[in-house]
Amino acid sequence: MFSIFPMFSHYFILHFRYFLSFITGMIFTFQAFSAVPGDQVLSGQYIVEVTSDETIRHFFIQNISDPDFHDLSIEKLMDKPFCLWLIKTDPYNDHLPLLEKRLRTHTGVLRFFRNRTIQVRKSPDDPLFSNQWQLENTGQSGGLLGADMDILEAWDISEGGLTYSGDTIVVAVLDDGINGRHPDMVDNMWINYHEIPDNGLDDDDNGYVDDYYGWDVTLNNDDVYSGGGHGTPVAGIIGARGNNTVGVSGVNWYIKIMPVNYGEATEARALASYGYVYTMRKLYNETHGQKGAFIAVTNASWGIDGVFSDEASLWCDLYDALGSLGILNVAATSNSQVDVDEVGDMPSTCESEFLVIATNVNRQDALHGSSAYGRKSVDIGAFGHQVYTVSRNSYGSFGGTSGASPHVAGLAALLYSAPCYALDSLTHADPATSVLVIRDMLLSGAEPNVSLENITSSGGRVNAYRAMSNVMDLCSPCSVPAGITLHPTDTSVVIQWPWDSGSPVSVRYKKPDELSWTIIDNLFNGGELKNLNFCTEYEIQWSTTCGFLPGMFGYSKFFRTEGCCQLPDEVRAEILPGSVRIELNHSQNAWYRWVYTIDNEEVRDTITEDKYIQWSGLDECQTIRFTVQSQCLKNSNTSEISENYIHSTPCGSCTENNYCQFGRKTNSQEWIRRFQLGSFINESDSEPNGYTHFLGLQKIKLSQGAMYDYEVEVGYLNDAYSEYLKMYIDFNQDGSFDAGEEVSSVGPLTDVFKGRILIPESAAEGFTLMRVILTYDNFDGACDTSLFEFGEVEDYCVFIEKGCPDVIQWVISEKTTSGITFQVSEMPESADSLKLDIREAGTVEWDSYYWVDSVHVQNLKSCQEYEYRIYSVCGNIFSAGAPMDTTKTLCSNGTEDVSLPFRIYPNPATHVLFMEGDPEASRIHRIDIRSMDGQLWETEFVPSEIENRWQVDVSLWPSGMYILTVYSSEGVLTPVRFVITHH
Repeated sequence: MFSIFPMFSHYFILHFRYFLSFITGMIFTFQAFSAVPGDQVLSGQYIVEVTSDETIRHFFIQNISDPDFHDLSIEKLMDKPFCLWLIKTDPYNDHLPLLEKRLRTHTGVLRFFRNRTIQVRKSPDDPLFSNQWQLENTGQSGGLLGADMDILEAWDISEGGLTYSGDTIVVAVLDDGINGRHPDMVDNMWINYHEIPDNGLDDDDNGYVDDYYGWDVTLNNDDVYSGGGHGTPVAGIIGARGNNTVGVSGVNWYIKIMPVNYGEATEARALASYGYVYTMRKLYNETHGQKGAFIAVTNASWGIDGVFSDEASLWCDLYDALGSLGILNVAATSNSQVDVDEVGDMPSTCESEFLVIATNVNRQDALHGSSAYGRKSVDIGAFGHQVYTVSRNSYGSFGGTSGASPHVAGLAALLYSAPCYALDSLTHADPATSVLVIRDMLLSGAEPNVSLENITSSGGRVNAYRAMSNVMDLCSPCSVPAGITLHPTDTSVVIQWPWDSGSPVSVRYKKPDELSWTIIDNLFNGGELKNLNFCTEYEIQWSTTCGFLPGMFGYSKFFRTEGCCQLPDEVRAEILPGSVRIELNHSQNAWYRWVYTIDNEEVRDTITEDKYIQWSGLDECQTIRFTVQSQCLKNSNTSEISENYIHSTPCGSCTENNYCQFGRKTNSQEWIRRFQLGSFINESDSEPNGYTHFLGLQKIKLSQGAMYDYEVEVGYLNDAYSEYLKMYIDFNQDGSFDAGEEVSSVGPLTDVFKGRILIPESAAEGFTLMRVILTYDNFDGACDTSLFEFGEVEDYCVFIEKGCPDVIQWVISEKTTSGITFQVSEMPESADSLKLDIREAGTVEWDSYYWVDSVHVQNLKSCQEYEYRIYSVCGNIFSAGAPMDTTKTLCSNGTEDVSLPFRIYPNPATHVLFMEGDPEASRIHRIDIRSMDGQLWETEFVPSEIENRWQVDVSLWPSGMYILTVYSSEGVLTPVRFVITHH
């Protein structure tokens, strides 16, 4: 199976990201397989479950008249088992949050999800092999002798095609199409003979017009034989015609393959594909085989990396719905060397009993290095690396978990053909239970494999003969228990299966993190395991004296006893001016512990009996950050603590505007650890989905015309990478980010980004949004794009207030060994006072002084360098501050302290520099002025019209910083810095 973007490690991703994209583009030249890898949300697309078609049409009419959604479109995905529609609008529409809000609050909308791309799970072709080693391994091409699925022995029992009572077994292959005219496939392709092709009518009344060869859910036709670069080898593994003197054989010699082409590789199309399968099998059941198809198995050799089932619940619910009709679903796990229990994968993490997840085993009978695993989520291994089968137009090797999954699906279909009356009767009487039986027989028949032990639920690799032997034993007096279901209570679990196996069963169970098992012998159907802990997960296995390899414990099932205290199902916020009200939807009898803080001040803790809490009397843009925990009265236990919720009272245009939103970003490897702007600092971790709003988190005040230092520190899980940083502020408060509102764009850098941002004097006063974007791949703009996959976004509300101009003219008028005097030459008219921050160079803490004309800082260290910065103060507003500068106190040389006998001004100077005092004092020998590169400038101070004042013309000197040094009989007096600037 090939994941367009395997997640070996972030290091691998970052160094081979573009290489893989290039290779992928060479292999797949059509749109469905050129999607951006990973969990790529498609902006502006929503999968919506509604109560009826009328609901979505009403919603459409309500919104299409809104100019913000003039391009809105709707498309039906399926009618059953869920009424699903796809809503689309411009992906760059800035008003998507408003559309989501309307969906969330519409009474006829049951749930909705953002549409995402899926990844085909196929590996690039390797050199061809002369035979199908996966079916019979004689050691060819360096393979391990006997490392095959023992299919020859299984074929001695059945070659597939029909059930015991004559149902034509169909496998639905959900993929990019199948070349149904391939000479080794043409005889095994399913055809809907109840449909007259190309007459424009729905002849079989299944809701699909002219679905003669299958169905393409994107084009809404049966053009399923085109494409098929991936789907054809998948179908060939399941059912290339066998024993026909042509080419190769599938796991089934005789079978019917139903092509369902998803067209666009998105989650919406995948769900729609399952919808067609559901309709056809349901029709078959309802008409007793007169219409529809006896679809026994589906195969999906694709998925979404890094997503857990709770993020795609519709997908998992579909497996249960399909299973209820009698369909076993087989799917491939990720082509990444990861534990999907820990990192997620879809559909691997779905807990449906009607789903089997396969991983990839090579010709050495070992887990292939780039294949995922999971003790709970991945069930079994199957041969998938460099297996030999049909190709689109010929034959060749095929691989990845895409190759493993159809071997499992093909075997499941073969089991349905076992000549066993008991299984056949159950298939018609109770289709759902028959699926559980086939699943149990397939997994119980797994051949133990060291490389899969403790990282898959079966601990083994598919073995066709073992699984078929288990099924055949169902028709014998003594058989393996099959179709086992578990029914937990708070402190026990009841174990049942469809019919007696003819002998008691031995059961062993333990908690997953324990090493030793508790063994219970002689357990009969309906037996109960007692004295379990409430709300505790257990792993359970069973064995019997019957069946293939009697006495061996089979694969693992996992269950959790009841009595868990759950978090509320829903947390709803009502935001009003001056108040925030939170309401919980929770069915258990519980109290609720709220831990919250207002504006990041004192953390408070309170417990309520009611399912709501309200904070009133709040100011504009005040933030409530809280967690909630259920404290259930039953069993006196508590739930886990919820995620951090952040809500604020309205923040003007910052919260009123509908800014463009972002889809899920991968930020497990890099994220914004710390953001500092001026005196504001926010430290955070890797936030869920790569986006967090900190609206109202603190009052971030910015002044018109001011400049502010910023610093962004990047957090990494392991290695550091080259990243880009962009910052935007919506200065005109129109709800979008114009090119002129990009205040910073830096990179590529690794650990820390530093810079300054300027607030224009024309910026509108009041609250607005600031966006900080950290990204691995640089892109234009402040909105989502397919180029943006790795990184994190943080949004903040900032308050822009009337500016306070910086101080322009000031000097250091006096220095001693223990003090420095600062004097202002001209203070801004709008300023009330000045603020001086000063600290010893290299230290952290600043000492602050407020002054008007001058300020003398005392008790300093002799001969010590100090850093300082000066601000204007206008009421409660500070200017951005002059750039930080340094100065040094005088050094003591054992004589009387020497102080400057004069002062110079203005500083900065533009045309004339003045010196005032007693420059002709006998102790002054020479005055030098040098530029910062050491160049000496010829200088002659001439008298001015004012007594004891001299001047030098600097109008022709270059702008920059200069150093004036006085030489006296007592040594060199402290140099004085001054600046020349020409406007």
